[in-house]
Amino acid sequence: MSFPEEPLHLTSQEGFGYYPGRPGHVLNGGQYQIVRKLGFGGRSSVWLVLDLYATPKSYKAVKILTVDASELIRANKCQELAILEAVAKFNDRLSGPYSHLDDLDNSDLPALLTSFHQEGPHGSHICLVLVPRGQDLDTFTLAAPTKSLPLHSVITVIAYAAEGLSNLHRAGIIHGDAAIKPSNWLFNTSFWPKDIEPLLSLDPSIVESELEVEGVIYPMVRSQPVVEQVWNDDKATVECRYSVILKSFRHAQPLKDGLLDTQTGLEGYLQPPEVILGAGYDEKADIWALGCAIFELLTGRPLIMPYTSQDLEPKEYYLAHMASITGEAFAPQTLQRSPIADQFFDESGKPVQFQRDRNYPDASHFYASTKATSKSLSPLRPSKAS
Repeated sequence: MSFPEEPLHLTSQEGFGYYPGRPGHVLNGGQYQIVRKLGFGGRSSVWLVLDLYATPKSYKAVKILTVDASELIRANKCQELAILEAVAKFNDRLSGPYSHLDDLDNSDLPALLTSFHQEGPHGSHICLVLVPRGQDLDTFTLAAPTKSLPLHSVITVIAYAAEGLSNLHRAGIIHGDAAIKPSNWLFNTSFWPKDIEPLLSLDPSIVESELEVEGVIYPMVRSQPVVEQVWNDDKATVECRYSVILKSFRHAQPLKDGLLDTQTGLEGYLQPPEVILGAGYDEKADIWALGCAIFELLTGRPLIMPYTSQDLEPKEYYLAHMASITGEAFAPQTLQRSPIADQFFDESGKPVQFQRDRNYPDASHFYASTKATSKSLSPLRPSKAS
């Protein structure tokens, strides 16, 4: 048994419960007709739909959460829907209620239009109706010959991403997720019928095959994000005049007085020192992840390499890597708040084990090829490692 993308046959009891959508299928009592699959993740699949009730003709995106993810929201164990509703209210305060989708074309935050419930073979799914977006930045970047973006394009992209984070923080929300990285930034793309339908006709969506499991027929439908951004023919420069937005708000949380101590959702190599050390965190964790993304866009490789050591445990590995890259001491206030700092640092704040053994990754070579870029971005560099 093999599914090309999400495992449609696995149930919510197994941590999944995907909805088996297909082109032409209708959702929400006949309001939305599926046009194509835009993508999928560990907790949802996203579909481009035609709103059959809308005048004039209108395309939207429907994010169908797995039954497992839907149950977490209903049990108040995940705040994704509440966060997106709060973002929508913040958008209204900034610009007034939106009268049409084109009002959101230049939005730097996700735009939740409404939500509904959809029954499927695994149970009830929460469905989020959103303004549709284009391909992700990581796919676009990997198409470059250097697997990175030129400086002027990075500046454009980061300006939009930073503005989005700033507005999110103004709305009283911390993103706190691994989505602050290129694979989880989506281009704003025009989905007006006159713009999008020629692209859709070039690459129509199809059901490749079907697979029957325990009496349920599941369609095999591959993701087909709408691609509008392309590299120039000479592959030397990039057309990158589009804004980007963040996606994936499953770990987002309301900001509060003081520091948060819950799981951020950031992958290990994107975690700032205060998260690794369990010292509490705030919106600055988002800024750290943004800085990691800037480096990766410019160089084509992570700032902090993913964990691969056989000699160091993960926390020690990441802290050692940070010390090696920055050559700076960790902030004393961070170490004082950490319940585990004494495992890695002495009373003066100097690293103990990985400094004594010198058994940590040497990241100095990262900067040999990016010296000029580092100078160009020097105002963005943090003064401390936390």
